[in-house]
Amino acid sequence: MTRCRWFWVLLAALLLTACAREKVFRWEEEVVLSSGETVVLERTTRYRRSGEPYNPLRTGWAPEDSGIIVQAGATDLIGARYTVREWIEPVVLDRDPHTGDLVMVGTAWNCDWVRKYSGKAKGLYVAFRLRPGVEAEVIAVPDWAWGRTRNLYLTAFEIEPPKRVTPVEAERHNKSSAQGHRRFFMIDPDHKASDC
Repeated sequence: MTRCRWFWVLLAALLLTACAREKVFRWEEEVVLSSGETVVLERTTRYRRSGEPYNPLRTGWAPEDSGIIVQAGATDLIGARYTVREWIEPVVLDRDPHTGDLVMVGTAWNCDWVRKYSGKAKGLYVAFRLRPGVEAEVIAVPDWAWGRTRNLYLTAFEIEPPKRVTPVEAERHNKSSAQGHRRFFMIDPDHKASDC
């Protein structure tokens, strides 16, 4: 193949990559709850390509949605799910010590989402009750969640998660990806969304 053809093949490949509209990551993740129970989750994150206004050639990846489904664990948790079409980064998944319900606490980095859940959200955090066969329900962030450290894998559009994530791997990855920024792995009521 001549140099000219290689150039066109490479250019076509770059254009196809640049025009890809979304990235979807799917993986299994083991999580140990504070009760000592282990659950196996199917997790997904989706990013979509978004361009700057008036400059379609300058694009980046914007987080779009995330999902959690309990695949294995205690029988009362199997099938519990969380799927939200706006970007809330799942941070902590645990049983509520008072009700026994499975609760996910996540960060809503966008002020629009913080406002949407006003009255339930606190700072940049939103909590959801997950139950089998029922859509995740927004609840007030429970008191027991404050000060908890991240037990869910920290996602980023640059790094595809392994197909199966263990608790040890999640902890190692979270600390290295957060690079010491406490807001990425500790639920703290003093953290606020940056643009509010």
